[in-house]
Amino acid sequence: MKTDDIIKHSTDPSVIHARSSADSLRSDDGAGLMEKAAPRAHQPVARKPKLRNLTPEQAYELLATARTADHVELYLRDGRMIDGAILFNDIKGTGRIINVTKEISVDFRADNVRDIRF
Repeated sequence: MKTDDIIKHSTDPSVIHARSSADSLRSDDGAGLMEKAAPRAHQPVARKPKLRNLTPEQAYELLATARTADHVELYLRDGRMIDGAILFNDIKGTGRIINVTKEISVDFRADNVRDIRF
């Protein structure tokens, strides 16, 4: 007689407990023991983009090229992030970012710009 047959036909409480534990580990078709379930995949964490601290000269260069971009994310030194299209006067060092969908516009100075993303 096989060991499985002995366990199935036994009335001893310790064997019955072992049988129910073994049955709970079997797959739906009863073919064998199931492997441990894989751990859950972690949900992606929304991370803040790593910001650069631009020098005023770097900010001037990037703002001059950002004038032709359709959409720009502008990070200011006070912590604000504004996205939209840029108007920039490189002689005065001032500009304005306009977001048409949110209907806002914000004036800024080039030396207050922390980072620019295209």
